[in-house]
Amino acid sequence: MSAATVLLLVFGGALAVEGLGWALAPDAMRRASAEAMAMLDSQRLSRLGLLCTALGLLMIWIGVRLHG
Repeated sequence: MSAATVLLLVFGGALAVEGLGWALAPDAMRRASAEAMAMLDSQRLSRLGLLCTALGLLMIWIGVRLHG
């Protein structure tokens, strides 16, 4: 399995899971998102984004290494 295929699967899965929440409970998702964003300042949001990016890339790397 190529790295591009893995990326497509990972991003497709994440998008499907995220979209399902918005499709089934849009008002609850809106409230939860607004509450979460209000609790964090910009610097923490940025750090959280970097952490999520790093963890995501690590998971992809592990998946590729295990497959291949």
